[in-house]
Amino acid sequence: MHIKTFVGVYPNLARVRPSVGSFLDQVKEAYPSLRVADYFLSIPEPSCFIYRIEGPKHHNTGVIACLDVRDFLEGRILQHERTLEAEEEKQMRLLLERRAAVKPVLMAYPNAAPLDHWISAFMQAHSPFMEINLEKEKKLHRVWQVSEATDLGELAALFDEHVPRVYIADGHHRTVCSALLYKRLQVENKDNLIYDRFLCGLFAESELEIFAFNRVVQLPEHLDVETLLSRLSAWCTVKLLRKKRQPLKKHEMTLFTGDACYKLRWKKEVLKGYAGAPAILDTALLNDHVLGEIMGISDVRTDRRVTYTESPKGLRPISKKIHQDPRNVAFCLYPVSASEFFAVADAGEVLPPKSTWFEPRMKNGLLVQEF
Repeated sequence: MHIKTFVGVYPNLARVRPSVGSFLDQVKEAYPSLRVADYFLSIPEPSCFIYRIEGPKHHNTGVIACLDVRDFLEGRILQHERTLEAEEEKQMRLLLERRAAVKPVLMAYPNAAPLDHWISAFMQAHSPFMEINLEKEKKLHRVWQVSEATDLGELAALFDEHVPRVYIADGHHRTVCSALLYKRLQVENKDNLIYDRFLCGLFAESELEIFAFNRVVQLPEHLDVETLLSRLSAWCTVKLLRKKRQPLKKHEMTLFTGDACYKLRWKKEVLKGYAGAPAILDTALLNDHVLGEIMGISDVRTDRRVTYTESPKGLRPISKKIHQDPRNVAFCLYPVSASEFFAVADAGEVLPPKSTWFEPRMKNGLLVQEF
């Protein structure tokens, strides 16, 4: 994978402290005006960066660099999600208005030991270029600048040798719109803008956390909870649990109905029907057999009877929604693994909607690529 340097822009911390968190929250909408008002500073030398997010339970370390748009066009940057044309156009307008990318696209790749060791050694040998403590989120964001020619050459060579492809975790529309801009500006580029590279955060598999989206679903009028449980038994083993909880392993779900919680386990004969797929995904099984066949929901993207909550938020949002409407039930799913995510993308297929919630969540405006 060909990583590229960029001339970074970063917050003028002397001006935005102690409200740096609320400042970063404004960047997505207000970057041009904030830039003009000198709330950002430029880094004079082209660089890449090591970026580490330290939380109470987890640390995530990656590399912030630009990737070549041609690597996406030639199939070395892989997707797992379909994009919408309207959203592509929206992202394109934002890029052109800002003349900047204010948040990296989150990219994942399988671990490569030589690259892991180099990143760790660099952090130990150098002091951070920038540290931002976001107390409300209980996370410390630390950034190391890589600007010496020798270091940049070693880092680029390691990516070239050990990372033949990367996978878009979050930021499909931003990636696609960068490619569309590049192709359009090959034909006409009056302003001589350079869109041959786009800003990315590259995180190895071990530094990536994948969580599930839970579903709250409104039962159709003809279906009560007892009938739902009866029909589920054709596809799953059903067991009443003493305590509410999220699922503990793959191919297990938990179902919340009022004050009750059930463990659902897909039957072996159901799983055999998906043996030819790159990965047997619980989200696909749920969409096909439960939401589709039992509840009559043909498009989970648009049907208003289905709402989603990120599993890291816990069970409280689910309980709240269930008690708002007696016809609401909830399905909690076990997270997709990185190997399943990679396998689906390698096969040129896409994950079902709302299959994954990826962390780390990088902040807008921490490092900016201007055009």
